Amino acid sequence: MGQTLDDPRVLPPLMDTSELPGARVLVVDDVADSGRTLALVMDLLAKQGAEARSAVLFTKPRSDHVPVVRRAARDGCAVDGRVSPQAPR
Repeated sequence: MGQTLDDPRVLPPLMDTSELPGARVLVVDDVADSGRTLALVMDLLAKQGAEARSAVLFTKPRSDHVPVVRRAARDGCAVDGRVSPQAPR
């Protein structure tokens, strides 16, 4: 907790990409910390021909990734696209 890898990695087992070309995909992540892992996944999907969108439950302020949907937050994370100093109760 509180640590991120220098570079995101995709580890086996790898997904079957044969049905991705032309597919509409929603990638859901619980927490976007730096945003690098989610960006890697979105890039991999795009390279396979998928139309991908992302949704994130918690987006930390330092995250580089801007998801299509952001819902809840704590301690200064984004709430519905706005930055809130505290989570809604």
